[in-house]
Amino acid sequence: MQQIGVDNFIEIPWGPDPFFEDRMRSEEIEMKEYGHQYKVPNNLLKKELNKLLKETNAGIDRLREMVREHGMDSNTGIFIEFTIERYAIKKKRIKDILMYHQKIGSDNNGDIDKAKLFPISEIIEINSAGFAKCPFHEEKTPSAKWYKEDNRLHCFGSCSKGFDAIDVHMQVYNVDFISALKSLS
Repeated sequence: MQQIGVDNFIEIPWGPDPFFEDRMRSEEIEMKEYGHQYKVPNNLLKKELNKLLKETNAGIDRLREMVREHGMDSNTGIFIEFTIERYAIKKKRIKDILMYHQKIGSDNNGDIDKAKLFPISEIIEINSAGFAKCPFHEEKTPSAKWYKEDNRLHCFGSCSKGFDAIDVHMQVYNVDFISALKSLS
């Protein structure tokens, strides 16, 4: 049995794991090129969400079938596992949104449309030029433009986001979606 001491040490290569760096690079590239596949668009109806859930489940099933057919070599296995994880996150997000639909009632899409028509000018102060201080960040000068015909607000300041009446109400009054919907409709 060999003893390891000061006189006879073994050099252990330390440093970054090259496979870890490759995995991280491939995840970044994958998210840039294919990230849209994992996102759930906002304001989908219950019917569209159920269709998207079926497509997502089919995608997961196809990937699992690939694993069964081809096995798991290092590169393909890592990619497939990463993709399955992303689809699982998407599936959970869809289910959460469907639960929201169930809480507010399946026929409340009319209420959502009605709430979006509530004038933003009655929620926040808008100047004569059609600008307001963005409710999503602190600012001295109004940077959010109100588009009266669409009843939408777009911030040209630091957040660069677009909002409807529901979003603005939720932010200003610090309430959740359902509370905002009830208040505005």
